[in-house]
Amino acid sequence: MIKFSGFILLIIFLFGCSEDSKQVNGGDMSQDNVAELNYKKESVSLETITNKINKYDSGILTINMLELYNGSEDLEIYNTDKTVYATVNKRELTIGESNFKMAQLNNNLISDKFSVFSFYPDYDILLFDCIGMHENYYKILINNEIKYVQAESYLVSFESYEEHVLNYFIVTNKDNPVRLKPSIDAALIADYREYIYSGISIEGDWVKVRCTDECGMYCKADLLGWIRWRDDKGKLIIKFAYMC
Repeated sequence: MIKFSGFILLIIFLFGCSEDSKQVNGGDMSQDNVAELNYKKESVSLETITNKINKYDSGILTINMLELYNGSEDLEIYNTDKTVYATVNKRELTIGESNFKMAQLNNNLISDKFSVFSFYPDYDILLFDCIGMHENYYKILINNEIKYVQAESYLVSFESYEEHVLNYFIVTNKDNPVRLKPSIDAALIADYREYIYSGISIEGDWVKVRCTDECGMYCKADLLGWIRWRDDKGKLIIKFAYMC
């Protein structure tokens, strides 16, 4: 399993962040230890994209925010009739006639107009739920409505939910604790909330995790356990966070 390739995608959540930390998809994040996103400016054939979408059906669409900020190309998001719904560039997010300065935005401030999987431009984070393909477009969800993004743009990359679970550190809580075995009836790992975890392998609706020494944390032992990552309907229930 490769947790990171090239650059670290993002430094992950540290338990014990201050109570006023920002929220990222259910996990806290502080202002410290921000790393660069792992972006590759490369083209991927439509056939390759379509084959992967057909294999996994749905997942996460990551926007290459660093390339977006450094380059001259804007990210255009379309309605299903192919008219432009929104435009994102290094300066602002434009939705219809409304312009929002990127430096002033985060997931909470604009969630009523631009509710997505995760959006924190000050930390180079923009992730969409992706639910398939239409012609040469990714189908993404914004405010639970279907929108389109050009699939062959170097500004975007698709990752299945399974890949996302294995590629990022995992936030635990009392509603989804770490258990000794992949069963809701299995015993809990003692003091499971004192550690951070990385995914090792997936077995059905469960992901096997290991305590990991990151963000200044220290594992007392080679602690292994299981966390449920999706519910009976296939909905993602695991939480991620993207920095210390």
